[in-house]
Amino acid sequence: METQMKPALSIVRTFLISLLLWHLTISTAQEVGNELKFDYKSYSNKEPEFWGDLNSSWVDCKYGKMQSPVDLSVKGKVDLVPKLETVTRNYKLATNTILRNRGHDIQLRWHTLNSNRYDLELHIVHGDTEQSQNFAVIAILYKIGYAPDLAKLRRSISTFVNNSSVKELHTGVMDPKDIGISGREFYRYNGSLTTPPCTERVVWTVLEEIKTVSAYQFHLLQAAVHDASTSNLE
Repeated sequence: METQMKPALSIVRTFLISLLLWHLTISTAQEVGNELKFDYKSYSNKEPEFWGDLNSSWVDCKYGKMQSPVDLSVKGKVDLVPKLETVTRNYKLATNTILRNRGHDIQLRWHTLNSNRYDLELHIVHGDTEQSQNFAVIAILYKIGYAPDLAKLRRSISTFVNNSSVKELHTGVMDPKDIGISGREFYRYNGSLTTPPCTERVVWTVLEEIKTVSAYQFHLLQAAVHDASTSNLE
């Protein structure tokens, strides 16, 4: 992974949650569909450095030239677009939403800005209904603070934490607009999926505005993940 920015696992401070909104056209399982065949654990021979060797269809993980994530301040690779209105959004109200905890949606690589990493990053993955290998991902960076955006999911996430046997919950009506895709500017670049098969057919849109998540919500999300990779967190 020549152009990919990978922090050393021993100094990783936190994690990234990919929230996939099921039963909506913006959802896809392909980004994490092979998660049991790879991991982030040091010396497992399945960590990121070896992903390209684990499966013949994952060669982009090793030899790809447009691997994500990247540092958003790199000129010539990432464009800063001044008006968010150019992102066409047509989300519909979901009346039968399922929140699924697969226990391993944890990634130890995420976008940086001037080499700084934020506390959490949310990915909204959009799949192309005509070209299944094409993706568009909206990423939102978070820091610890007041957090209205994720508060509505707190009760559901608490259920996952308190009962590890619960894998999915029917959360009823969910409006994707409540996630809070707002702001005046955003970063845009062509990159890849951040997990195998590391497909390089992804248009990334990263909001410039840094949102906030409370420390309680942050640790609640962390506790809901039951994965060996958590041993690499500090």
